[in-house]
Amino acid sequence: MTPPAPGDELAGRYRLERSLADDGLIERWAAVDHVLARPVEITAVSAASGTDARQAFVEAAAAAARLSHPSIVNAYDRGFTSDGLPFLVTERAVGPTLADLTARHGALSGARVATIGRQIAQALDTAHRAGTVHGEVGPHVVQVTEDDRAKLAGFTEAGTRARLSGASPAARDDVDACARMLAAALIGRAVERHGDPISPRALTVGVPPALDELLVSAQEGGPVGTASELADRLAALEPELADDARPLVDPRPTPPMTTRVVPPPPAPPSGRRGALAGVAVGLLLAAGVAIAAFVLFNQKGTSSIPGGTTAGTTSSTLAPKGAQYAVISAQVFDPFSAEPEHEQQAVNVFDGDPETVWSTEEYTTAHFGGLKPGVGIYVLLDSTHRLHQLEVDSPSRAWVFSVYVADRPPTTLSGWGQPVASGVTVTGPVTAVDLKETSGAAVMVWITDLGSPLPDPPLPAMPYRVDIGEIQVS
Repeated sequence: MTPPAPGDELAGRYRLERSLADDGLIERWAAVDHVLARPVEITAVSAASGTDARQAFVEAAAAAARLSHPSIVNAYDRGFTSDGLPFLVTERAVGPTLADLTARHGALSGARVATIGRQIAQALDTAHRAGTVHGEVGPHVVQVTEDDRAKLAGFTEAGTRARLSGASPAARDDVDACARMLAAALIGRAVERHGDPISPRALTVGVPPALDELLVSAQEGGPVGTASELADRLAALEPELADDARPLVDPRPTPPMTTRVVPPPPAPPSGRRGALAGVAVGLLLAAGVAIAAFVLFNQKGTSSIPGGTTAGTTSSTLAPKGAQYAVISAQVFDPFSAEPEHEQQAVNVFDGDPETVWSTEEYTTAHFGGLKPGVGIYVLLDSTHRLHQLEVDSPSRAWVFSVYVADRPPTTLSGWGQPVASGVTVTGPVTAVDLKETSGAAVMVWITDLGSPLPDPPLPAMPYRVDIGEIQVS
């Protein structure tokens, strides 16, 4: 059978745009329903799959299509390709996955985790009542919008694999996986999918005790055994966790008795070595006090940094105009897509070589084919600075962008606040933008118009793309 390719049309209305994922069994495609003029996603069984895999996919897709809940990715249609391969049409991803959020921004707050978790638990409860178990709940199948509306995806893929393997996941497994997923979001990194309950408070500071106790209780062997109960208890916690006046750090002992904890640091050595260690620690503390006094003196007087701040100004540093600040990383900011556009190329915008570029995807129109309002890429500086100028090196022409500045990169576009500059049109190889002495550590180029079409596009139907070689901040 012929594998799907960009430009193919399914059922006379769904045009494939680009591949999103392919694990050898299931393929996911970004597509457009040109009858209703809306972006969709196509999930299809691989062309190399056998009869058993196709039948398993048909059954799993039918089960997924019967589910209806605001926190479950909507199924629109299903059918077969001209070669007889079954496919399912769903809504396009509403935002980045929970895995993407924690990878980019680290641990999430207890309030956000409770809100996201409550929605996913409600989605699981709906599925379980319909007789469907997900079986692969995790941060990679949870999509999160800008305002923290969450949607659970992956029912068809997980169901296909379960049917082929003969596995029979239970509803209790989904609850355990959901609790572990939320624990991982609280600590900002992956946790073990099975085994003893894990306490996020034992692994990081600032986790609300009530939320920690609930997530431990919802893991394997705990008293919270249904998605309905987990959803209700998370909903009850949301008002408390949303209260910014409540302290984040609690004096009570961190981990429940039965949970895995991080081992304490080794005890200090005894005897002569211990005494020497104590002297060393004392010297380090004295040095720290001296440094703190020096910094405090300079903050109260005149800064010792050339062109630096004086009394009454912010703590950001001010480099002489023209001096470039050090960029330590770059990230693609793509809140309206399931996966950031060419994220592996982001490093190219600060590698010192304008010939190596980060590129957007290709589109049918200069306004992203009507699929989203824009896409961005930001650089992270070594610390917060007062900013004079942004320079963008690009071989593309006539594209338009805005510039945003923040102390740390937000997860939503609205979180960046008002742009420092907007409607900037690229007319030459280097475009300079006045940053108006704004203070910040993250500077984003947000592309709103892809400008002129490529003279020789790889796909003639999608000639619009922007390339950026370097981003420099001074």
